[in-house]
Amino acid sequence: MYDFSKSNFILMIGGQIIFFILLILVVYFGMEPLKTFPYAEDVRKQVKLFMAESNAQKK
Repeated sequence: MYDFSKSNFILMIGGQIIFFILLILVVYFGMEPLKTFPYAEDVRKQVKLFMAESNAQKK
């Protein structure tokens, strides 16, 4: 008998990964929902700053 207790955990993590991939796609490539969002440019700048800081900390 297969143990399904881990499958919920895997589905949850998979959903979060898909969500973050979609978020990154929206932020970097400016899909339509984000273009109507008033603070889109500010969000994009903040994310790029955050990415630059996290990359600088890794070095």
